[in-house]
Amino acid sequence: MNRILLPLLLLFCIKAAAQNPENIAQNLSRSQTPTATEALIKVVVSDKNERPVNNLAVSMLCRKTNKLYSSKTDITGEARFLVLINNDYEINVDTEQNYRQISIPNKPNLGMTKKFIYTPTTPLNETVNGDTITQQLGAEAEPSNSRVLIKMQIMDLDKNPLANEPVFINEKDGSKVYHGVSDDKGNVTLLIPKGNKYLLSFKYERDVDLLDLVQKEGYRTIEIEYGYMGSQKIEEFYQTAKRDKNGFITEFMSTKVNPINFEGTIEKTAQGFNINYGMDSPTPTPAAYDGMLLTHGGYYSRNFFSFDEATGKYNWGSEFAESGPSSAVVEDSVLLINTQSCTLYALEAYTGKMLWSKWLGPDLYSMPAISNGKVYAVYPNELGAGVYRLSRTGKGDVKQLKNVIACFDLRSGKILWQNWLDSEVLSSPVVEDNNVYLTCLSGSLYEFDKNNGTMLGTVNDAAMSPPTIINDKVFVSVKDAGNETVTVYSTNGLKSVKKISSLSSPLIVDDLYKLSANEQMNFCGTRMLHYKGKNYNVMGNRIICSNPDDGSIVWSFAIQNEKKADEKPAATMPVVAGGKIVVSTLSGKVLSFEPTSGKQLNAWETNSQLETPATIHNGWIYSGTEGGKTVSINTGDTKFSGWNMFGYDGSHNTVVR
Repeated sequence: MNRILLPLLLLFCIKAAAQNPENIAQNLSRSQTPTATEALIKVVVSDKNERPVNNLAVSMLCRKTNKLYSSKTDITGEARFLVLINNDYEINVDTEQNYRQISIPNKPNLGMTKKFIYTPTTPLNETVNGDTITQQLGAEAEPSNSRVLIKMQIMDLDKNPLANEPVFINEKDGSKVYHGVSDDKGNVTLLIPKGNKYLLSFKYERDVDLLDLVQKEGYRTIEIEYGYMGSQKIEEFYQTAKRDKNGFITEFMSTKVNPINFEGTIEKTAQGFNINYGMDSPTPTPAAYDGMLLTHGGYYSRNFFSFDEATGKYNWGSEFAESGPSSAVVEDSVLLINTQSCTLYALEAYTGKMLWSKWLGPDLYSMPAISNGKVYAVYPNELGAGVYRLSRTGKGDVKQLKNVIACFDLRSGKILWQNWLDSEVLSSPVVEDNNVYLTCLSGSLYEFDKNNGTMLGTVNDAAMSPPTIINDKVFVSVKDAGNETVTVYSTNGLKSVKKISSLSSPLIVDDLYKLSANEQMNFCGTRMLHYKGKNYNVMGNRIICSNPDDGSIVWSFAIQNEKKADEKPAATMPVVAGGKIVVSTLSGKVLSFEPTSGKQLNAWETNSQLETPATIHNGWIYSGTEGGKTVSINTGDTKFSGWNMFGYDGSHNTVVR
């Protein structure tokens, strides 16, 4: 698959129009000179054949002074401006806003010349409906100064063209969606504005790739080839799938795994090594297993790899049919992983060879759990199951149960039992003793018998974190009048025990459905770690140690939140290794603490934004980053070990006794 790059343009138009800048028309002669307070700026415009563009509207906007200087090019392609020095300006060309930026220093009698290549934008055949922009472009479509031409061929997993397939390219940090439909050869062409990041989606696969179209001069055509199950095949599967008397699907489609080579780089560092996958994509918590480091190439990647945990040497690689892999869990040399769209894979951990796979349906926003030879995973039982609405109270409407928790045999993939859920699980199921617990995006908390799937209890108090099961109690955070408060339930039917008012903080995420697919899959929030009789969790910008019985605080430590303050917790949920409590921070540090006193012991710098918990094994710290890397730190202390994968082990109960 070829990668791409993407835009942010109309925002400037909207802001400029809203501020109504003072318009200063200028028609300066070629003999004009600068002054002590005004610079002479010459904007020279030519077409792609290097011919001057005459009579073209050009303007310069200064937001600080709210002045718009306007002019037109002459027969030499030159437009001239006298503008105040010591300011920043946006240069607009014809109808294209903020085409370039220029900073003018505080220097008297300054002259500057800026040369641009410009060709008018191809007239677009597009229809606008709200935030959705549907394009129908012919073969004559060309890129322009402000737009990248995206030429995509969509094929099914057997390399056959997919006709009439909808394609969506939506602004990553905005609301606009560019939409097209493939022709009978699987081709679709779109013209996308430069200067923003976009997410590529299909009808039943969301956020399959990140497209970063940087704002730079030049004409760009990007060709992409992408494999997809196909919307028609997916719809036919749900219409014809074999089901039992309860409505549960009993036979799933299977997708293949192909062996691949590693094409990224291993960067040796003073602390260890970094694995660079060559992609701007979040990489979550890796798994350490029997000398191997098992991790994928980023959320927008289809690739999964095994490396030597001490050297980073490449062992094997597998390419999935879809992007969006979860963190891996391993038991008895079997590696389990979900892809967001849409398969549960079981691989041999030592070779990457596929044992079995089950295409569970579009939009899997969670990872599987493993315990004693059984696998627990959640899937949508019908199309549209991921579309969920919250009531005004913030609790889910549980009248229509469209999601399913299923138990599979680890070695064979045989279905052992299934039961209903009201929505997708948050992060993963959690297995403890004879039961399975999980929190749903709806806010519901469930308890099932892990052997036969009988539901033992459910409650909807608007839960906001995955559960931690400590002895006969279940600890979760719930939405509580604008706060998030740790709440305790019994393991006997999830009867409410108490809320712990001392463990409460303002909501950072007010609605779990606002999380991206990647964030949902790896979400911890304020989840508890239990270690030797004490609880540890992160609330806001503090790591807190508390007593499980009454919630009284033993110690807390403030963590700097230099990035995205009030938008994300300052640190990941705590983990424990070698008798030390460890958190990873948004600012890029991995911090360790003495469990009893809260004294900070170490601060390792990764120079990367960290949003998922670390893996710690045989003296090494491994962490996924938000920038397409897995970083490693060799602490030199082989006793610093014991947290081998996301959620401690395959059961995901974050309790270490």
